[in-house]
Amino acid sequence: MKFDLFSFYRNVKDMNILLQFKGAVSQEILIEIGEMINLHGKQYPYEIQKSFAVFVELSQNIMNYSAEKEIINDKEIGVGLLVFTEDEESYYIYSGNQIFNKNISSISKKIDGINQSDPITLKDMYKTQSKVPRCDCTKGAGLGLIFIARQSNSKIAYTINNINDEISFLELNVRIMKRKKK
Repeated sequence: MKFDLFSFYRNVKDMNILLQFKGAVSQEILIEIGEMINLHGKQYPYEIQKSFAVFVELSQNIMNYSAEKEIINDKEIGVGLLVFTEDEESYYIYSGNQIFNKNISSISKKIDGINQSDPITLKDMYKTQSKVPRCDCTKGAGLGLIFIARQSNSKIAYTINNINDEISFLELNVRIMKRKKK
């Protein structure tokens, strides 16, 4: 297989991608990526902090819920794709990972419910959900998605692309607006 690295470079540059990662998302990788993101945030430090918080949540979703796994240090870790980009008005954090088709309805309902909620409702949802004990029976209860929506003050865009009868690919896109400088 021939890979056109120069074309790839031009695409990355044209899309103003600040960071991209594809692979098993471990805690160690997350720390390194966080340091790179924070280095970039001198002009918009508040927005970078919010963006990094969203990035961490999206990373943890991949680590914990991706249907594609790798074994690293005897631990099963989710595999996915993370992209951090910006334009003049906003930062964008994208994540993608494989999910089991049997979970599509549940995931869609959670995101749609969150997207239909106003900031006060999201705050109440977060308080209520954070009091629910975490166990295997509530894994994936949506606390991270609620947190993401609260940090971004915008809807969580998502797309689900079917791969086969068992697996699909979930894409999440979160936008963090930059505050206008005075």
